[in-house]
Amino acid sequence: MDPVSLVITALATGASVALKDTATEAVKDAYAAFKAFIKRRLGDKPDADLIVEKHEQAPDVWEKPLNAELAEVGVDDEMVEAAQALLAKVDPAGSAANKYVVTMTNATGVVIGEHNQVTQNIQPG
Repeated sequence: MDPVSLVITALATGASVALKDTATEAVKDAYAAFKAFIKRRLGDKPDADLIVEKHEQAPDVWEKPLNAELAEVGVDDEMVEAAQALLAKVDPAGSAANKYVVTMTNATGVVIGEHNQVTQNIQPG
């Protein structure tokens, strides 16, 4: 998984778990800290706070704007480690199974995620 996608996945997964009534305080705190960390990294870019907040409410709609903001500032090792730490808290089984690590070489027509339905017509290069 590329670094930007990892951060977006951590935000979306963190929100989906941390905002439930059944979430532990540790999970809620970890998500809040990660979200604040991402906002700080986006700095005083126009609409960055708004995009992060809106992504929490509607991740499918706000994924592209958030992706663009993160790509512009760049995702460094510290952000990747923070995302992985949050995912380890909110989805320990998935994290232990390396669900959030994807490596591809010379890949064509790859779809990453769960429960995807795709029809592909790949023409030889």
